[in-house]
Amino acid sequence: MIDRLIEDRFRVTELVARRGPVMTYDAIDLDTGQRVVVKQLRGPLASDPDFVENWEHQLQSVRALGDAAVPTVLAFSATGDELLQVETPPPGVSLRHSIAGRGVLPIEEALALIQAIAGALVPAHRSGVSHGALNPGSIFIADTLDGGMSVFITDWELGEIVTATSETPHALPDEIARYLAPEQLGPVAPPPTPTVDVYALGLILYEFLTGDHPFSVAANDPVLARLTHVPLAPSRYNPDIPPTVERVLLRALGRDP
Repeated sequence: MIDRLIEDRFRVTELVARRGPVMTYDAIDLDTGQRVVVKQLRGPLASDPDFVENWEHQLQSVRALGDAAVPTVLAFSATGDELLQVETPPPGVSLRHSIAGRGVLPIEEALALIQAIAGALVPAHRSGVSHGALNPGSIFIADTLDGGMSVFITDWELGEIVTATSETPHALPDEIARYLAPEQLGPVAPPPTPTVDVYALGLILYEFLTGDHPFSVAANDPVLARLTHVPLAPSRYNPDIPPTVERVLLRALGRDP
């Protein structure tokens, strides 16, 4: 794949990530000299017409948003058992990297981050588009000139992979599976809805406020534990959490959407 030329325009330069069956590469747009991102999916899913149609429909829905908080798709193709997607790179730093090793975040910072992320999802949800696999690796934070922050959300296609592989959630990387909603873990997962994004936001906020995932010690299998366990009140780990924040958080993590 390295040094491959896609559509006589995009030269692949480096493998940067593997998220389940999707390989992500850096590439150069030879027309502009700018960096772009190439996503490659190979295997049975890439040759499944229904899956490819759903993936492309999701991309078209995101593109129709015309929102600066989502990537611009520059090229898309599905040939044989390979699916390729070229898009603009995210600005800033991923949330996963920016909070790594920080433990419990100050409450004001945690709430500001989660409000900014939720705000970035609002245009999509209002248009009937849901992410379906929201996680800290898909959220990028950049500083703005006025001292604020902007949020950029990537990997909108991952929700289609989650739906297609719901019978085997452990086949997904932990960084994705640990943020799925209970209804996404059954034998037949429904298409993504705003409620699964809200659930993922609840898990992320819980980690912000306690420094740990609510199901990390709930059972031997923290992925499936959310089907049988109720999260402990986060104030048990952080007594400074306001009661109103705790109520909203636990409501977001309710098993019944």
